[in-house]
Amino acid sequence: MSLEATNRATTESEPARHHSTAIAQEPLAHRIERTQLEATIAALERELVASERRRQGVIDQYERLLECRGRGGGEASNENSDDEMSETGTRDRTALRRLFGLGRQ
Repeated sequence: MSLEATNRATTESEPARHHSTAIAQEPLAHRIERTQLEATIAALERELVASERRRQGVIDQYERLLECRGRGGGEASNENSDDEMSETGTRDRTALRRLFGLGRQ
């Protein structure tokens, strides 16, 4: 390895080394607070994922209900034609997705 390549490798790794050294030199209270914040962020991220799964489950269940109604599974008014019921179900699904800010996933 040339001297230039060695210098470049040393220089490129210095910011990472400096960052870890700076963290190690922080007062203990700051390191504890940082660790607590990182743990809180991780917990919030897990809760967000769980919440999104629950919302998607509600949407899926609602879509199944609409499909059953559209196939005549429910004793809704027979005044609506199949096309009208299908169109209503599609509008309902679209509105529900928009309400929850979700697209097809």
